[in-house]
Amino acid sequence: MSISRRDCLFAGVAISALAHDAVARTTDLMSIASPPTLRVARRGYTWSWTAVDDRFSVIGQRGLEIASAPLQPVLVLFIAGRKATQRGVLRSARLLADRAEFVYTRADAQVRITVSVKFAEDRFWFEPVGVDGAGAAQVVELHWFSTVEQGVAKPGLEHQFAVIPGFSMSDAISPIVTSIENLDETVWLGRGASPGERMFQQWGLPVHYFAGFNRAGALGERASVPGKLSGAYCCGLETVPAADLQLHTQGGRYSLLFRYHGELWGQARLPGHLTLGSRLLWTVGDDFREAIRHYYQAIQDSGAIARAAPGAAKRARMTGTAVSMWGAQVATGKIGDRMDQSELESIYSSLRQAGFRFDTFLIEDRWESLPGSLVHDAQRFPQFDSFLQRLRDDHVQPSLWVTPLRCPQPQHIGLESRHLLRSAVATHAPKAAPIIPYPILDISQPEVADNLGRRLQHMMRRYRPGLIKFDFGYEMPPLSLAAPADMAYAGERLLLRAAQILANAVRAVDPDVAILYYGLSPFLLPYTDLHSPDDAFASGGDYDIEINRRIYFSSLLGELGMPTYGSGGYDWQSAASVWFDTALMGPLGIIADARGDERGATPTPEMVALFNGLRAASRRTTTFSIDVVPMDLISPAKGARSASWIRREHGRTVGLALRREPWMGSPGSGRLDDILEADVSVVVTSLTDESLTISAALAIVPLASGRVQVRRDVGAVRILAIHHFANGSVLTEVVSIHPNFFVLDLKIKSADGVPLEWCEVQFQ
Repeated sequence: MSISRRDCLFAGVAISALAHDAVARTTDLMSIASPPTLRVARRGYTWSWTAVDDRFSVIGQRGLEIASAPLQPVLVLFIAGRKATQRGVLRSARLLADRAEFVYTRADAQVRITVSVKFAEDRFWFEPVGVDGAGAAQVVELHWFSTVEQGVAKPGLEHQFAVIPGFSMSDAISPIVTSIENLDETVWLGRGASPGERMFQQWGLPVHYFAGFNRAGALGERASVPGKLSGAYCCGLETVPAADLQLHTQGGRYSLLFRYHGELWGQARLPGHLTLGSRLLWTVGDDFREAIRHYYQAIQDSGAIARAAPGAAKRARMTGTAVSMWGAQVATGKIGDRMDQSELESIYSSLRQAGFRFDTFLIEDRWESLPGSLVHDAQRFPQFDSFLQRLRDDHVQPSLWVTPLRCPQPQHIGLESRHLLRSAVATHAPKAAPIIPYPILDISQPEVADNLGRRLQHMMRRYRPGLIKFDFGYEMPPLSLAAPADMAYAGERLLLRAAQILANAVRAVDPDVAILYYGLSPFLLPYTDLHSPDDAFASGGDYDIEINRRIYFSSLLGELGMPTYGSGGYDWQSAASVWFDTALMGPLGIIADARGDERGATPTPEMVALFNGLRAASRRTTTFSIDVVPMDLISPAKGARSASWIRREHGRTVGLALRREPWMGSPGSGRLDDILEADVSVVVTSLTDESLTISAALAIVPLASGRVQVRRDVGAVRILAIHHFANGSVLTEVVSIHPNFFVLDLKIKSADGVPLEWCEVQFQ
C-alpha cells in the first residue's frame, strides 16, 4: 500500500511523537507503544496528550491553552449488586493517518476500553467509546473528561470560563460560569429537567453542546483582557445517544455525563461489546460564539442535518408576527381547566382593539378536554370552531399549543396504562419519591406512535392550525425514574422520536405548517421550524435583559434556516426593548395581556405603533446570519449579550438594529457596520433582496425622534420618504441627495400627535 500525500503531510507536519523521533513509519500506520507525548498541529488548533497523567490539551491559534482534561472516560458499572467506579490502565497508544487510538483495561469487570480521536483541519472529535467485557456488569454512567477519587467520578475538564446555554431558567444565574465560583451542580444539556431536580431548566434545551475558554493572565493582571484570552472551544454531539445527557461542574472543573442506568433497565449489559456515548465534536474559534457557529457548520458538513429550505407559503408562516394568549391567562388566573370561551374571546378582542396587527394567534394552555387529548373541551369552549373561523376571517392564522405526550387517562384516547413509560419508582425503587409531573406516553411502542400520529392528523384536519407550539421535552422523566419499552429510543432519542412523529403527522396534512420549539440543538432542525426564547417567567423585571441573552445564542440558528420567534415577557415596560432585539431574528411576538399586565399597565399607542412598524420592516426570509456587538466576553452579567445587531443574507447586510442609548454597561453607539449613523435607536431593513446600501427600498423604524444617516453605494435621481402613521395616514417628502449617503430627520409623532409606525424610503 502506498503512502498518500495527505498521509505524508499528516505524519511529517501535523503529528509528532515527542521524544520518539526514531519511530518507524509503515504505509499509513504509525504504531507507538506507550509514547510519553503525542502532538497534533492543525490549522485551527494544536492537540497534545501526555502519558504520565493521561491528559490532553487544546491550544488555540493564539498559542494559549483553551482547555485540558483527562483522556480516558470513566465507566460507572453495576457489578454484583454494587456500583463500581475505577480508572483503567493505559495499555497502548498509536497514531494512524487521521486519528489517535488508545486502549485501556479495567480488571474488576475484565473490560477493554477503546478511545479514538480523529482530526481534521478545523475540528477534532471523539468517537463513541468501545467497551469489550468478559465479566458480568451493567453500565450506569459514562463520564467523559473525569478523574476518579476514592471510588467517585470527579470532573476533570479545566478552563477558567464555561459557557452553558440553558444553564438556568433565570437570568440571575449566568450561562457564563467561572471556575472561581466552585459550583457543584449537575445540569442538563439534553432535553431538560423534571420539576423537583436541583436546577430548573427549560429554555434552550436540548442544547447538546457546551463551550469554554481560558485567560492566561492572572485575575486583574494588566492587559490580560483581551490580550491573554485563549480563544474558545465548543464540544457538542454529532450523534444522539440512547442516554440522558448532563454536565457536572465541581471544583471549577467539568465532565460530560451519559446516563444509561443499565442496572435498572438492562439495556447496557456486559459481557459482550458495547458502543457508548456518541461522537463528540470539538470546534474552535476566536470566541465562544464563533466556536458554537463552527459547531453548527460542522454538523451540516457531517451530513447529520441539512439546512432548512421552506417554500414561500411556509416562509410566510415562519415569519409572520405571532401573539400568544398565555400571559393574559396568567394575568387573570385562567390557566388549566379554568380557561373558557369568554376569556379566549376577550384576550383576542383586547389585542385587536389596542390596534396590534398580527398574523398568528396562539391558543395556549388547556384548550384541550384533557392534557394531550388534542381535542377541544366542548363544555368550556362551545364556540371553539366559530372562533377559529373568526380568526381566519380577520386574516389571522389560528395556532395551537400541544403537549402530545401528556396522558393522565390513556383509556380516553384508546390506549392502556401499559402504553405509558415504565416507572423505575414502581419497579425498582419503591421507597423513592417520584417527581414525574405527568404520565407520559411511550412512543417507542409502535401502537402508541400510530395512535398519536392519527390523533395529530385528526387535530390538523379539524382545526387547521398554521403553527404548532410543541411543548413537552422538559417533562420527560430521566432514566433514573422511567424508560420506554424499546431502549433504542431511551434518553435523548425519545425526544427526537416524539418530534419526528409530530412533524411527520402534521406535515402529512399540511406541509406548510410551522412548528415551534425552544431547544438550541441542531438535531431539532428536521422537525421544528422556529426557535422560541419563551417562557421568560423566571426573569420577572428582566424580561428584555434575559431575552437579549437568549437570542444571542438562538440567532446562530438562522444560519441553519431556523429563525427565532420574538416572544416577550409578562409586562409592557420591557416590550419595546424586546421588539428591538428580536426585530432582525424572525417574527415579532407578544405574550403580555393587553387588558393589563402584572404591573397593571396597558400598551400605549406609541408602543402599538412601534410593534406595527417593526412588523412592516421585518424580513420575510428564514436563512440569515446575525453579527453581534459583543459587550464583554468574560462578564457573567454582560457577556453573551449584544447592544446592537447586524443581519446578513448571502453576505449582504440587509438589516441593522442600532441601540444608541447606554444599555447594560454598554455606552451605546452612534454608528453601526460603516453603514448607519444615528442619534437615536433605530432599526433599518432592506425591503428587497439587495443590501441596504443599494436596495431600491428601505424600511426605517426609529424608537425616538432624531437624525438617521444611511450610506448609499449607488446613485438615485430622487429619494422619497413615505411616513406611515398609526391612523393610516401617509406623509411623503422628497429627501435631499448626497453623493454617498442620505439623511432623515424623523419624528415619532405627526404634527397632530399621531404615532409614527415606520418610514418607507424609495430610491428612484
